[in-house]
Amino acid sequence: MFDVGCWMGIWWGLVCSADGTKMLAAAQDIGIWSSTDSGITWVQDNARTDVTWAGLAGSADCSKLVATAINDSVYINVATAPLLAIAGSGTNVILSWTTNAAGFRLVANTNLTTTNWQTVTNPINIVIDQNQVTVPAAGAASFFRLQNP
Repeated sequence: MFDVGCWMGIWWGLVCSADGTKMLAAAQDIGIWSSTDSGITWVQDNARTDVTWAGLAGSADCSKLVATAINDSVYINVATAPLLAIAGSGTNVILSWTTNAAGFRLVANTNLTTTNWQTVTNPINIVIDQNQVTVPAAGAASFFRLQNP
């Protein structure tokens, strides 16, 4: 347990992804917090704040979290894929998703009845807080999704 003075909390647990970029921290009376930039900035999770979170366990990429509270709750959080947006732009389409979605990659398939999803290799451009990939609109129909390896 350690006390982070600026947050005025008693911290009971910390989980870090294998690459050190994602972190989850649990505290007494102020909930569970997450960081996707190696602890530089933190965002409060939607876990209860009226209990003492005493134990944390996470997957290697921090996409799955289990937390336990003293004499109370068990909290399970599984990261879901971010929203993938699509917009027409001349003879192309632009696919975009938030840059906060670390670890997700854009994949495509021409047939939804198969499992033949292929990584889209077009360059990713970052515009403000969005990853954007431009693909031609011509040719066979394609289906896109975000995948977290």
